Formats: sequence, structure tokens, C-alpha cells
Amino acid sequence: MAAPKKLEQALLDLTKALEELRPPGVVIGGIAVIASGFARLTRDLDATFWLNGDVEEAIDHFKRHRIVPRIKHAAEFARTKNVLLMQHKTTHFPIDLSIAMLPFEQGVIAHPRKITYKGFSLRIPHLTDLLVYKLVAHRPQDLQDAEELLNLSRQDVDVRRASKTLREFARILERPELIDAWKKMLKSFR
Repeated sequence: MAAPKKLEQALLDLTKALEELRPPGVVIGGIAVIASGFARLTRDLDATFWLNGDVEEAIDHFKRHRIVPRIKHAAEFARTKNVLLMQHKTTHFPIDLSIAMLPFEQGVIAHPRKITYKGFSLRIPHLTDLLVYKLVAHRPQDLQDAEELLNLSRQDVDVRRASKTLREFARILERPELIDAWKKMLKSFR
């Protein structure tokens, strides 16, 4: 587990890099969950951004902020998987940069929640969108995050919008378990 100081150094450079993009990128993943009020540890930083230009230009942009590829052929990987696998040059803290492509992601980037976390100005998804991200990822930690977020802030969740978005993802990805997990979660919090 990385020391908090390493996380903060990496987060500082990441937020600066994201703010310079047009439109600015959004921090997602564990830090967004933590900043939303759920205390947990994180082993990496995650963000999403809209690609204007080509992948190499994006890599160069992040390099100017001490965020460098952590694998060989990072550009080729990003072209096929839509994620830049990066790390903070100074601290070696892993950073995954998702290249936004879907209307859902465009909405997250266009209408973020702006908060201050540990002195950082962060653009993170609205709670409903963060829950959707977590349910689509569907790993045990993501499902736990979604449950905790729903438990902490049930009144701030747009259940109708989350349900609609999850139905779309379930259909497109052919993953009905997304809806099953969401219904089960909602039932336990009523």
C-alpha cells in the first residue's frame, strides 16, 4: 500500500493535468469514493478524460505533469483498451486514465461534482454516476463501494436515472447481473 504522501503527490499532479484538458477530466475510482465520504484504502488513481487529438498527444500532456506510461507500447494498448496505464514518475503510484467514449462518460465529464478533498480541488462524478461506474466494474471492492455509497447518501441518488443507465449497460454488455446486483442493493436499503 502506498504511503499517503505518495498518493497526495500523485493526486496533485493528476488534478493539474486533468484541469488543463479541454474539457477537464474527472477523477473516478477509489479516490472519488473516499472523497464522497467512505473511508477506505486505494492502491491507484483512476480518472477519465475525453481524447482530443491522438493518444500520443495525451501521453505527452500527462508526461508534462510527471505522469508517464508504466507499460511498453502504452499508446497501442490505449487504442485497443481505451485506457492509458500510467504511473506518477516521482512516486511510481499507478494511475489508470480511461479514455471516455460513451455518452454516459461525456455526461460525467461535462457535469462533474466539484469538491475539495485534502486541499485538492477535485472534479468527481455525481453520486449516481459513481454508483453506475462501480456497478459496471462489478468487482468485489466496487460492489462494496457501491453499497457503502448508497448507505451513506441514499437521498442523493437518482434511482430512476441509475436504473435506466444500468439497463443500457447491461443490454450493451450482455451482463444482466448488473441489474440483479442493483435491485438487490436497492432492496436492502429500503
